[in-house]
Amino acid sequence: MYQTGDYLPWFTMQTTAGLKFVLEKLGGRYVVLCFFGSTANPFSRRVLDGIESNRERFNGHDMVFVGVSFDPKDATLQAGWEQAVYLCDSTGGLGRMQEVISKDGTQFQPQTIILDPMLRVASTLPFAGEPDDYMRKLQGALNALPPLESLTGHAPIIILPNVFEPEFCRALINLYEQHGGRETGGLMDKGGQTVRIIDHDLKSRSDHAIVEQNIKEAALWRISRRLVPEVQRAFQFKAECVERHIVACYDAATQGHFSAHRDNTTPLSAYRKFAVTLNLNAEEYEGGDLCFPEYGTRLYRCPTGGAVVFSCTLRHEAKPVTKGRRYVYLPFLYDRAGHQQYVAAHRQVFPESHPDG
Repeated sequence: MYQTGDYLPWFTMQTTAGLKFVLEKLGGRYVVLCFFGSTANPFSRRVLDGIESNRERFNGHDMVFVGVSFDPKDATLQAGWEQAVYLCDSTGGLGRMQEVISKDGTQFQPQTIILDPMLRVASTLPFAGEPDDYMRKLQGALNALPPLESLTGHAPIIILPNVFEPEFCRALINLYEQHGGRETGGLMDKGGQTVRIIDHDLKSRSDHAIVEQNIKEAALWRISRRLVPEVQRAFQFKAECVERHIVACYDAATQGHFSAHRDNTTPLSAYRKFAVTLNLNAEEYEGGDLCFPEYGTRLYRCPTGGAVVFSCTLRHEAKPVTKGRRYVYLPFLYDRAGHQQYVAAHRQVFPESHPDG
């Protein structure tokens, strides 16, 4: 049985409503994961009814409910409210992976596992006693969870000033204003294929791709001398390749933002190791700060010319800009092994292109 602080293996499967469920996307909130077994079990039915009667707790932002059945008869079970999801693990594969079913499939321990915003186990409550007593115990465990607003841990990131000089920052902003930007959307895995989508609920940002070789080289020169050594020192990773040279603009006029996401979840982005957010005009806008919800609600903003560097596996978001325009330079770092992944993935999806990274 899992103990407090253990990491629960991430998984992906289809919900009973036919949608794709990805556990890792729930990072940054509490997850109540209830392995109830079957709605035909009176104890399980009472627990589910009790949870549904307290549905106001599960608002999607702070907490969500995920119920898991192992009964094929529950394959079409539908949630009674929006922020609840049901999964039907009729083969027991998920149950064995999560250690609620024994490896030989002969034993099953119904239980509720509460995950913290880092998707670690906060508490485990096996079904026991009378249903009403169990529900009181579960409510007590939920009441004991600290509010998300009180979680102010520091994300494992680098904040590094003085990567670009103010004059170079202004030159990049002028380049954007001269040519303008366009919406690039985001990458999403859909039916096994990586597709680019425009979804303003997810992301509102315009990008200008830098084509001038001298400007690219100027940016690379600064990154190699001022940023790469710190990444190697802090994370013991030698960055050898840089993906993309863009100036991005988050505009308050369009509520510029990028909702919580990870940067390496598709075949076309799996090679990325570290993301860099380099502010070009930190003093000229309001809002727009970075947040890493798995580590709390703390906001991060480096000064003009400074960079925030973080692993592409971290769930992060750019908060909406509420005044002015936020300009940033946004490269990704990876190594030569990642470059081979990059070339192979792009040739598969775009056979006529020959990316050079």
